[in-house]
Amino acid sequence: MPLGYTTGTVNGEKRVIIDETQRDAVNAIFDAYERTQSIGAALKAAMSHGVHTWDKSVRKMFQNTIYKGEFHDVAEYCEPYLTPERWERIRQMSEQRHYTPPAHKRGYIFSTLVRCADCGGSMVGKTNTLHGKEYSYYACKRSSVGTCSHRKLCPEKVIEDKLIASVDEVLSEFTAEVKPKRQKQKNLAPIRAKLNRLKELYIDGDISKEDYTKRKEALEAELNAPVQRSEAFRNAFPDGWQKYYDEAPNTAKNAAWRSVVRQITVDAENNIAVEFLPFQ
Repeated sequence: MPLGYTTGTVNGEKRVIIDETQRDAVNAIFDAYERTQSIGAALKAAMSHGVHTWDKSVRKMFQNTIYKGEFHDVAEYCEPYLTPERWERIRQMSEQRHYTPPAHKRGYIFSTLVRCADCGGSMVGKTNTLHGKEYSYYACKRSSVGTCSHRKLCPEKVIEDKLIASVDEVLSEFTAEVKPKRQKQKNLAPIRAKLNRLKELYIDGDISKEDYTKRKEALEAELNAPVQRSEAFRNAFPDGWQKYYDEAPNTAKNAAWRSVVRQITVDAENNIAVEFLPFQ
């Protein structure tokens, strides 16, 4: 059985059920990974609930459809840990290659996001210590080898203040744009009822697997709306992003910004431009 599941008897039949001794650990794994996009954080979350597992096993969890209750294309096969929308979001996160700084090095809030406006190259994070206090900044990587004239350093705090001032305005504009569209959405309950009935027909042998799959895909296409990227930043900080942000580690901040920002460009005068990912 996958982590978090076991076998038991339901209505006289042997079924796959949630293992209550592992439920909290599995939920903690998904919560930690969605918040930080870090396998290490997910492993620590599991250990905090007394479950020891391996990074490869955790990565497989993010691809396993059973955690959304589906097995061999049979929906609602068992009790899910995740909604289909959340499962898909975490699956996509796990397939992307994210930069995670080594443990012995400082993590930077905008790693992989900052680019030089002059040459288009990456600006890398560095840290200096002044009067016993650390200051982080970004410098054009190509300037160090003499192929770019952009030599001015841009403090990380300056970039952070710029984005914090921008993100609420951008998300508010998007919310105002999609609100009328959401109001027009039709009731999805009848579609879910059809899916349940379709599954019963398949289990009872009244329809073929080919027919079941075809009809199921059509209903799911009607049911499943794309995940709104407007929620990505808030999902990274479920307790309220502004409250949580100040307390979050740099790796979590980096994961949150990468969920809504395509790139940040800085010119030789430290003028900052932010390109947000398109909302869907």
